[in-house]
Amino acid sequence: MLVAAAIAVANRQDVFLSLDPFSYETPAVAFRLPLFAVIFVAIGLGILIGWAASAVMRRGNRPG
Repeated sequence: MLVAAAIAVANRQDVFLSLDPFSYETPAVAFRLPLFAVIFVAIGLGILIGWAASAVMRRGNRPG
């Protein structure tokens, strides 16, 4: 928890997150977020994707 707080304090600058790879000037979907929010969401999505992949792989290896 202390590490997460240190990351949040050190990375509180706003960043521009664009989900439109084709238009830099006027993106269709864009957000202005603090960098620590982007970092924490990326880590959370990685954990969820890893958990889901692990669950699918374990389900396929069950006998019976």
